[in-house]
Amino acid sequence: MSDQLLNTLKVALLGLLYLFFARVLWAVWTEVRVPSAPGLTAGRLKKQSAPGSGKKAAQAAPSKLLMVEPSSMRGSTLSLDDEVLVGRSAECDVTLADDPFVSTKHARFFRNGDNWYVEDLGSTNGTLVNAVRITAAQMLRVDDRVQTGSAVFEVH
Repeated sequence: MSDQLLNTLKVALLGLLYLFFARVLWAVWTEVRVPSAPGLTAGRLKKQSAPGSGKKAAQAAPSKLLMVEPSSMRGSTLSLDDEVLVGRSAECDVTLADDPFVSTKHARFFRNGDNWYVEDLGSTNGTLVNAVRITAAQMLRVDDRVQTGSAVFEVH
């Protein structure tokens, strides 16, 4: 074999090696990052609330969850009568089997007295309320947005 052919093969092998490492880094990045639903940012949510709407939301008790994302389930509603479990498992009330960012049992919506709460059940990617990751049970108010993986629920 000529030296020119060997050098060309070395460069080609090095190029393939770099492409492999780039692909591995891309796969790791997509698995580790916390997904963000379109239009769900803390700044935008704060701007949407009108001066008097805070009092109205505090007085009204949440009664249902409206699915905002994913688009295949957009517009679906779920009454907040009993505890609601969200996850990939078939045992969950809301099953998100196609969402790789949702854990088997990701989050739980539950009533405590007159108030509704959401808690993360130790999921890998966490649960966000109004674009802020929660670490303990969080009380819900009307118009709050809850994100589990790529799914977004609006509280009504």
